[in-house]
Amino acid sequence: MSRYIVGVVIAFGLNAFMASTVLAVQERNNATTPVKLEQQQALARASAEGEYWFERMNVALNTLNYRASFIAMQPNGLQAYRWLHSVTAANNNIEVIEGLNGPPNQAIRINNQVTYLSSVNDPYSVLSTTLSSPILSGLYGKFSDIREAYNVVAVGGDRVVDRDAQHVRVIPHTRDRYLYSLWIDRENGLLLGVNTYLPSGDIVEQVLLTSIHVQESPLEELEQLELQWDNVPSIQPLRPPANNMSKWQFGWLPAGFKLERQQRVRVAMNGPIADHFMFSDGMAKFSVYISESSEQVAPLQYENLKSMVSVSYNNYAVTTVGKIPLAIAQQVAAAVRLTP
Repeated sequence: MSRYIVGVVIAFGLNAFMASTVLAVQERNNATTPVKLEQQQALARASAEGEYWFERMNVALNTLNYRASFIAMQPNGLQAYRWLHSVTAANNNIEVIEGLNGPPNQAIRINNQVTYLSSVNDPYSVLSTTLSSPILSGLYGKFSDIREAYNVVAVGGDRVVDRDAQHVRVIPHTRDRYLYSLWIDRENGLLLGVNTYLPSGDIVEQVLLTSIHVQESPLEELEQLELQWDNVPSIQPLRPPANNMSKWQFGWLPAGFKLERQQRVRVAMNGPIADHFMFSDGMAKFSVYISESSEQVAPLQYENLKSMVSVSYNNYAVTTVGKIPLAIAQQVAAAVRLTP
């Protein structure tokens, strides 16, 4: 287990999220002070327990019938959502997340097709097993999907929404991605809350359930949605252009990130068409947009819940955006080249 992980866990025990401070002290001391055997054993037990709860959450999110509401506290304000999930009698896995603030919008997943509906944009569909929402897509997968980049550690009990909860932290092996705290319902395994932190320990997003109801039978509204969906023309999912990946060279990607999706999109209304590549390490995701245009893109750098970097070259522009530290977004954007 890396010194970084040990440092983060120790920092948690000190009632502060000071991973960078602990790591800096270790590096200055050249890690000459060994962690005691009992501490290593305790950390191993906490990791095993963390994996157990992560796997239990994965099963609950994908198999239970539940209706919930949650709020997401982000840098741009407070957003409220409704969250529904069921596995129907026809064995369709249906999930809906609906924004409750601002213009109406819905994300609907039926098995591996996700459709986004909005009052201000045209509807579109993509092939995916998870929705794009404040609920991290990596939480729906198995721990083995993120093991290459993260460790999970159980750090004790808590109470969330008047529910008995298990607190689990998801800690990256290296300091090139975000950290997460999860609160998992001890009775049914469902997610009750999640915090997202920068490597510095600064919190950038909090998601908290405000209500939750679990039932044995599928939700009636989702069974009705299933019937309606069978009677309407399907929206053609966006598919990647043939052989477009070979057009661009990604000279550097952070370890563990793999290409999850590629497509051609219009970046903004009346804007240029861009090649869009989405990469994921199982927990975090970031996108790279590459447009060939004579118009120069203004250089941009931004870091908060999402980092964004835009750079222009002679005949193309690259924008990297996602839940990754700014330094990583900069390296990715700087390494994109047009294949000769």
